Amino acid sequence: MDIMNVFRNDAFSSISLTSWVDRTPFVPVGIGAMNIFEPVPLRTTAMAVEERNGVLKLIQTSDRGAPRTERTNEKRKMRYFDVPRLFHGDTIQSHEIQNVREFIGAGGIAQTVLMQLATEVQRRLAGPTGILTNLDYTEEYHRLGAIQGVLLDADGTNLHNWFTEFGITQPSEIAFNLSAGATAETGTIRTLCNQVVRAMMRAAQGTWRPGTRVIGLCGDQFYDQFTNHQDVRKTFLNFTDAREIRQGEQFNAFAQFQFG
Repeated sequence: MDIMNVFRNDAFSSISLTSWVDRTPFVPVGIGAMNIFEPVPLRTTAMAVEERNGVLKLIQTSDRGAPRTERTNEKRKMRYFDVPRLFHGDTIQSHEIQNVREFIGAGGIAQTVLMQLATEVQRRLAGPTGILTNLDYTEEYHRLGAIQGVLLDADGTNLHNWFTEFGITQPSEIAFNLSAGATAETGTIRTLCNQVVRAMMRAAQGTWRPGTRVIGLCGDQFYDQFTNHQDVRKTFLNFTDAREIRQGEQFNAFAQFQFG
């Protein structure tokens, strides 16, 4: 298509616009796609979470005719939270659409069409960087905070420390120390994985089910060092996945795999 040669202030000549670039950031959706959070719509500005702690007790033997021991009843506790507001908007100024040509990427619009208000409203509301996309991005960030146990606001301030709110002692860190990589001692990584899983099973109490899985979300450095550790490589080299490892298919940059 041809557009006016605005780069040289020449309205009587034209140049060819052969392509366009619309740079849009990546919106992470991995945690939301796991379906581990169930949306619960609220019509109030406050919410409550009720907790009941069950107790198991060994029954002491006693002589016949002696008084019985009594079962310990569960204690209940109610916690209240204010529902935070997520309020986001945008303002379109008149000069932003006046005498401005529409972006050609929006469906191949002809160069003579000026910026349309309805098109710009739709882009700012539901576009790749629009209000609804920012909301999805924020919700995923809040899910990450729930998993980590500490929810930070956009400016880095502490919104909720879920360990403190629910009276849970934050577990001690289990250091993997993966820097040794392929020269590390055999069997160390699987032992550490077992420590993580056992701690989670004990903390979960009666909520652990036969189909429950443990998923480790990690950063780039941890992933690269983990997949290069000799425990991991030897495990997969002994199976039919060895070909995928050599070809780089099993452990690509953003893959997932099962180990430990």
